[in-house]
Amino acid sequence: MSYKLLHEDRGAPDAATNTAEPTEYNLTTATLGGSTKFGRFSVGVDGELAKYDFKDVANINGTIHDEDGRDRDQTKLSTRLGYEVLQNYEGFVRGTVNQRDYDKANDGQNGVGGVNRDSDGWEGVVGATIKFSGLLTGDIYGGYMEQTYDSPTLSSVSGPTFGVSLTWSATPLLTVVPYITRSIEETTSTSYSGYIATTFGVNVNHELRRNILLSGGLRYTNNDYERSRTFTDRISKEEDIVGATAGAKYLLNRLASLGLTYDYTNKDSNQTGGDYTTHKIMLTLGLQY
Repeated sequence: MSYKLLHEDRGAPDAATNTAEPTEYNLTTATLGGSTKFGRFSVGVDGELAKYDFKDVANINGTIHDEDGRDRDQTKLSTRLGYEVLQNYEGFVRGTVNQRDYDKANDGQNGVGGVNRDSDGWEGVVGATIKFSGLLTGDIYGGYMEQTYDSPTLSSVSGPTFGVSLTWSATPLLTVVPYITRSIEETTSTSYSGYIATTFGVNVNHELRRNILLSGGLRYTNNDYERSRTFTDRISKEEDIVGATAGAKYLLNRLASLGLTYDYTNKDSNQTGGDYTTHKIMLTLGLQY
């Protein structure tokens, strides 16, 4: 279980405009899962419940921007069946269903002008798990996904899905982690049903010394929006987001560490006013036992 108090970054898909400060929200998540293996077969089941609670935010003119129409619960259940075809290679199929329920019957501000965004979705993939002599481990998969909305004004969002989650131990001190994710995400824009987010990235970790750890990464995300049935604009909304990160961690002792991280993000949208660049520098103190 986890509880987080977060805020939306500038340029987030549904961020309110002309506000005095970013919109804050609470995210409460509970997960439960398990897996077992007998012979060459394996079975796994995972469930997740996530609750989003957005806080009202003041506009620059002093009025209050109601964000309650975005509050929602998201549940997800996934089942995975695997079979070890060869040593170190396991084929698997995975099916996932989800349900997204909004607290309000519509998503409009102050309950006006919105639509019912409750939806049900599914995803089915076929893939392989690789465990090659400890040098290369992880999953590769592909399949199809779809999200169907209760409101007749919202088009279904669907398309192929694929993913990569690998760990390559290039040397005893250097680890390379390439990844690909693809998912259907929520939006409360009246012009769109939702959007497909596709991310390609790679992270690199290097142990310079036993007490000095270096890290870096590159990422690229494309957000492709599905227009609602009532939206007649011929230009679809699309966003390209590139980012890079670099950091270092110094282990003070077995219980404490200091970290310094720089993160760069650039967003390029084909819609007016959607472009931005951010630079973040984070200093962290870590405690572990």
